[in-house]
Amino acid sequence: MQIEVIRNLHEVGHFAVTKTQDLIRRGCYIPNLREKIEHCIGNCVKCILRSKKEVMECVKRHPKEFGNPLRIISDRGTVFTAKEFEDYCEQRSINSTPFEVLLGTKMKNKEDLRMKKIIEQEIIKQFDEDREMLRNESRRQLVKIQEENRRRYDLRRKRPRMYKKGNLVAIKRTQFGGGLKLLKKYFGPYVVVQVNPNDRYEVKKSGYHDGPQSTSTYAEYMKSRIGN
Repeated sequence: MQIEVIRNLHEVGHFAVTKTQDLIRRGCYIPNLREKIEHCIGNCVKCILRSKKEVMECVKRHPKEFGNPLRIISDRGTVFTAKEFEDYCEQRSINSTPFEVLLGTKMKNKEDLRMKKIIEQEIIKQFDEDREMLRNESRRQLVKIQEENRRRYDLRRKRPRMYKKGNLVAIKRTQFGGGLKLLKKYFGPYVVVQVNPNDRYEVKKSGYHDGPQSTSTYAEYMKSRIGN
């Protein structure tokens, strides 16, 4: 009868010795109770077959959320003196959880303000990195398009005629308005007084005719003979 009571209470949750002893003492007295509980638990097939595995699974889950414990207080649980547990402790003695390694702080609860701030900073940092990467890619594409446009323009563009200092030329009228459509399209003659880089020239009026006394112009707005 006594063994049956002990077995029934133990199998409610497969408690350890001390927990089972406390439950029994609340309702009855059994002499040599602890010794009988130890004998009962020692012969519990479920505890023998599954205790180490179940406890180790719990031990492995614990660090993922709370970190490795500094101390484990057990009710003479043999799983904590087994070689499996010893190997586990040796292999994972980093004193940090994966969460702490990733974010650099211990997780307490969902309302942990420090954790919330760190996560917000990580989100902002990631946003800035993504934005900068997008901008760099946009710049790269823009340069690529500009280079392609320049290449196509150069292919279509006729190379300008080269002029020398002293050449007589006409320069194109670049301003038009009311009453100017019937006027000559070129002023001249002009004499080239200076050759500048990038097909640019300084010219000076030669003779009496319409147009500025002197000006700067480009080869594409010049021609070597005067005409309408």
